[in-house]
Amino acid sequence: MRASSARSWAEGPRLGVRLIGCAAAVWFLGALTAQTSSEESGETSASKQPDAGKAVGPALRPVGPVVGVAPQREPQAEPQPTSTEPAHEAGTAMASDSDDALAANKEPRRETKPLSKPLADGSAVLSDETKPAVKSVLPPDGLAFKGIEDLPPLPALAIDPAAFKGITPGASTIDDLLKLWGDGVAASGKEGEARWIYKIEPYRRVQVTMAGRRVASISVRLEKPFEPEILAKQLHLDAIVPVPVLDETGQPLGESFPERGILFSYAPETKLVTQMLLEPIDAEPFVMRAAADSDAQVRRSLRDLDYALELDPKSARAHWLRAQVLAGMGRFQDALKSIDEALRLDPKQPPCLLSKADILGHLDRHSDGIMIAKQVLGDAKLPSLVKAQALNTLADLTAEGPDHDYKQAIELHLSAIKTAGELAADRRAGVRREAKRVLVEAHLGAASDIAFGVWQQKEQIAARWITRADELAKNMIETEQAADDLRLHVARRALDARVGIQGKWDSSDWTARVLESATKLIDAAGDPLHRQRLEWELGLALFDVGQLDQLHGLSDHSLADGTVDLTYLQEGAKHRQQTADDAYLFGRLYAHLGIVHATQEKNHAVAVTCFDKAVPLLDRPLPLSALPNLGRHGESFVAMGISYWEAGQRDEGLRLTQKGVDLMAKAVSAKSLDERALAIPYGNLAAMHRQLGHSDEARSFADLASRLDGPNRR
Repeated sequence: MRASSARSWAEGPRLGVRLIGCAAAVWFLGALTAQTSSEESGETSASKQPDAGKAVGPALRPVGPVVGVAPQREPQAEPQPTSTEPAHEAGTAMASDSDDALAANKEPRRETKPLSKPLADGSAVLSDETKPAVKSVLPPDGLAFKGIEDLPPLPALAIDPAAFKGITPGASTIDDLLKLWGDGVAASGKEGEARWIYKIEPYRRVQVTMAGRRVASISVRLEKPFEPEILAKQLHLDAIVPVPVLDETGQPLGESFPERGILFSYAPETKLVTQMLLEPIDAEPFVMRAAADSDAQVRRSLRDLDYALELDPKSARAHWLRAQVLAGMGRFQDALKSIDEALRLDPKQPPCLLSKADILGHLDRHSDGIMIAKQVLGDAKLPSLVKAQALNTLADLTAEGPDHDYKQAIELHLSAIKTAGELAADRRAGVRREAKRVLVEAHLGAASDIAFGVWQQKEQIAARWITRADELAKNMIETEQAADDLRLHVARRALDARVGIQGKWDSSDWTARVLESATKLIDAAGDPLHRQRLEWELGLALFDVGQLDQLHGLSDHSLADGTVDLTYLQEGAKHRQQTADDAYLFGRLYAHLGIVHATQEKNHAVAVTCFDKAVPLLDRPLPLSALPNLGRHGESFVAMGISYWEAGQRDEGLRLTQKGVDLMAKAVSAKSLDERALAIPYGNLAAMHRQLGHSDEARSFADLASRLDGPNRR
């Protein structure tokens, strides 16, 4: 899935990319051998399945794989190249949409090593050649979503307003000043504010600014420059995490110590402190630190934002930033509350509106998000950076929304790339960094549009988009101090795109990248919420790797690898708030593990323990991301029904089979599934009803199966 949009507020610091699960049209192919089928070829999935006629139980047959693609549109032309689009390679032939024409582009079956290795107790851990060992025992545990409050609490902020020679800004009065320091030299300030100049050894000059009769600030000019670390230690500030203060070009001006209300000011073009400013404790430095730390120090950022909102409950920016951090954790319901509060305080702030649109998309409210994004784009005076953000947000929502309109989405992504590209060399650091972030996400979005849409030669074109996104991400890390998480995100999205094109380009490099970079990042993560976000990202990547292995018929390690994948997703989901997409993802993975137990291990009893966890997650309204794959969803219910029947739970087996048939019939009506895929499920229903003594129902379903599965089937 996409990363969160609308990252900057008045050129504020970049927030980390959000690692969320794929919400485009992705399907899990289960433990069955998968292949491409099309209405044009006239071949059904059942006829291509080697084991289609193998009995699982008395007269029951496993349904063959179906291709759960979105309804086909007319083939669309490639996007016209632009200055920022990956160039079309000279001499490359255009591929047609037929299986024969695409065959030349299919990579040969490749041998892969398992991602996991078995333990003596039957559990699995990640192979030493890939990632650190993480144990997971089957049957898998259920999901246990927790609140942030379940984590061990961080130490409370050590708030201690700084005082200088007995005078504390915000607390001391003019009477206190005269009593302790005597008269100073009066100096005029801006807008008539009173200022007093003092000479206090060993400092060059001390200036006191008044607000009415109360001391507002104290400026202390040092006799000589100091290294900030040395001065901080002398002032007992070394236990506080400072906040860098930058100018609009990204050059350092100083650093702030929020808990004490102290600001170090650097000499021009140096990092030497020549002046200190003491002010009352204020919300803004805490907001600044939260923004700077939100990638790697999620809990600390939330603590800073919570305290900032205690000081200033009307800070729309603090509420907005809190929504961004919560969304990055997958807590979209909480994020929506925070963004609504930000918009109540500042209803027309475009970054807030775009953040809400993005959050609504993750809550399966794409139409509402699209409406908001269009509202933002309707402003004729919209700054170019915000326009690029809005175009990218609208593109993502359009691709993931109810129509899955990839043609319109790629046009919007191209517009976002063009607009952001004009700002990628801006002298203003905040603008430049955010423009580059939009470029990365828009390139990834375009790759996804091509991978999941109906396009000619899409495997080569999608690969070039991904390569360009990776180059941009590398540049951001090297020149803009972006987090290393970004390249992991790109690699995971590359695997996701490859699933969309049915595995027709070699993803081995991306798989290796995910495994290597995730290992290092997870090991280095000091914040538990950051670590869980990385584990979630790795789990999504392993899910895609599992799908790709199934596409290539590599199912020997499905059980162990699927168990490891489940481990990472469960760890990563601990403090998420479950969305419809999350539930569907876990449901598919539990179902996959159960199908492997049933088909490879021939153990229906263990399969049912997996299905007991899958059914509650799948037997509910589908998220929009799953609607194009209704046939695949129905097939999962048919497969689960067999195991329940074989395990003696016949009522549940019959119910699930009927549910699967109903879903597959809807897919047939939507023209996303060949009608002949219903032959085996109808046959299973006939066999079940026959054994239950329901002769009329058995005869009816047998006739339907015969019509679709007979020698003269159309």
